[in-house]
Amino acid sequence: MILIVSLHAQDARPKIGLALSGGGAKGFAHIGVLKVLEEVGMPIDYISGTSMGSVIGGLYAIGFSAADLEEIALSTDWLAMFNDRQERRHLGMPLKYRDTRYSVTLALEGRKIQLPSGITAGHRIYSMLNHLTLPAQSFDDFNDLPIPFSCVATDIVTGEAVVLNQGNIAEAIRASMAIPTVFTSVKIGDRQLVDGGLVRNLPAEDARKMGADFVISVDVSTRLLHEEELTSFLAIMNQTLNFQILASNAAQRDSSDIVIQPAVIEESSADFDKVAFFISEGEKSAREMLPQLQAIADSLKGEVQQIPVGKLALNESINITGIETDGLSEEYRRLILGELDYQPPVWTSLNTLEEKISRLYNTQLFSRMGYTLKPSEDGFVLVIRFVEKSDNLLRIGFRYDSKSDASLLLNTSFRNWLWFGSNLFVDMRLGGDPQFDLQYFSPPNTFLGLGGLFRFNHTQENLDIFEDYARIARYRLNATIAEGMVGNLYDEKVSLAAGLRAEYIHEEPSIAPASFQEISDALLSYFFRLKIDTYNKSMFPTAGCGILFRMDGSDKRVLSNFTFRRYLLDARTVVPLNERFSLLGNLFLGASEKSEMPLHYQFALGGIDRPLYFLGEATTFLGLKTQESFGSNVQAIQVGVQFEAFRQQYIQFRWNAGNSFDEWRVSFERNRFVTGWGITYGVETLLGPMEFSVTSGNRREFLSHLNIGYKF
Repeated sequence: MILIVSLHAQDARPKIGLALSGGGAKGFAHIGVLKVLEEVGMPIDYISGTSMGSVIGGLYAIGFSAADLEEIALSTDWLAMFNDRQERRHLGMPLKYRDTRYSVTLALEGRKIQLPSGITAGHRIYSMLNHLTLPAQSFDDFNDLPIPFSCVATDIVTGEAVVLNQGNIAEAIRASMAIPTVFTSVKIGDRQLVDGGLVRNLPAEDARKMGADFVISVDVSTRLLHEEELTSFLAIMNQTLNFQILASNAAQRDSSDIVIQPAVIEESSADFDKVAFFISEGEKSAREMLPQLQAIADSLKGEVQQIPVGKLALNESINITGIETDGLSEEYRRLILGELDYQPPVWTSLNTLEEKISRLYNTQLFSRMGYTLKPSEDGFVLVIRFVEKSDNLLRIGFRYDSKSDASLLLNTSFRNWLWFGSNLFVDMRLGGDPQFDLQYFSPPNTFLGLGGLFRFNHTQENLDIFEDYARIARYRLNATIAEGMVGNLYDEKVSLAAGLRAEYIHEEPSIAPASFQEISDALLSYFFRLKIDTYNKSMFPTAGCGILFRMDGSDKRVLSNFTFRRYLLDARTVVPLNERFSLLGNLFLGASEKSEMPLHYQFALGGIDRPLYFLGEATTFLGLKTQESFGSNVQAIQVGVQFEAFRQQYIQFRWNAGNSFDEWRVSFERNRFVTGWGITYGVETLLGPMEFSVTSGNRREFLSHLNIGYKF
């Protein structure tokens, strides 16, 4: 762990203060300046920072060197820090399914929609800060750090500048950098705090008030936009903020003895992919003032004392002697203690502890979580800090694809309805294939760990009938079902469930010859489901597998019009070859024991990401139109490669072979299988994937498909 030692120079010499401004990504230039200050042997007695300046300044104050900060800055995926989507590998099966459906999530407070105070709660960047500052969190007073430190935030209620110099250092830094509308505000004490740049972006006066006789300020602020750049409401809004920031900066520069201004004024504060450039510019600007800086440092020679620096060892074992939570109901406290599965006193590694905290966050009960290790007589007391999410949510999804046109998905979710730990999801899909879906998950049984699911669904879909690869009819399917199942439904990787389903199906020909009649069927069926999901992410996974095995059956002797048994295996895998290439594989097999299986239970091949009623996951078979190959048995295989050409931009090459049959048999005779291939270009966006595919095969020469948005 970082060794915290307070070694301050004698009172005889002038004290040096360092003021680091905010500036978003441009704040990485502070690291370059620190490299030069270390090189000349400049003693730093006080550090004040705002926004990104508080991040760099706070970490330097607790003992990280400029080289350490450079390594952290260059190795961190900063764009990912702005995305608080939970790690998919830790989501339970119901949440994995819903991880890829909604573009907008809003809290419901009573009958009112609660708009968020920011795009993201900042959990990821807060977790990183919490981890990096963990050894210093035992210091409640920031003046006791190796270098005394303070940071500036803004009280969004009063508009006052708030100097943070005590408490939890990770919380203080997070508040100082809470950019309005980007990050949610942070409540500390009775103050609701946002980015300090609104009131004092360059905190030179704060370094002076801490006791500095000589202040070195590093200013990476922005500039006023020119007239031709004021072309949008966002540009005009930024300009109004810049007036205040630049006026404040001018006064703070007057309070400084030296001002270092890296040549980054024309750069964007959002350019987090230019970390190395900003560090280089900071170093270059400091070197331009090298004679002046060296002269100051030389005049103080003999007074510099080094602060020992170490690294936080994730495999280091610690003794947890107690666990504290703040403000939780007894139910939530039991949940947290159950998930942590610690019985103090207990030895654990920091790596294991952070993994457990991450799993807690992925319950989606909290918008932000952190922890502190408070020294005790024989070890540490684990103190968990959190911000709870609303129990009730309104979520919206949008999708367009060239097969079914535009669809809108509206969802309301209610947590702890009837029983603590339960979830009620109500979905309504509007568009070409409307659907109403209600799912109620009961909490897992504490003895067996089993949960229950009740579902009611009404769906309308088109079902095309082909003969010799020409469409001869289209049915409009109206299906109403009610089902219940029990199993380990909440498991993160493997889910086993069994249940009963009652359904009423009405199939009406919408485009068909007169010989096609209306069909109405009632069924009481049973089913068994095994599901495995280890994908590392929902959109364009680069590793993992997805396996679905289903058995469905019905008997005329028990409230059914059909006797049949159907088996389905849909096995998919993504095998990473390196950071950019992954191999894709898919085996799709379906078989039935009776030929009188109802039409909507039969298997189909053809189309891209086309769900078929009760078939399971959405399937893709290249080179055929949607549902073009139809039968009571199916055999298909698909292989391919995925290449990440640019960040979050993918190219897939896939080939498949397969067909549907009236009876199951294994044979590889010529012309038994349809083949197809395709190229897909896809992009990950905040609103979901955008994909365009071109396919061909031995049945169809050219087909194309466009999808925009999450698939539902």
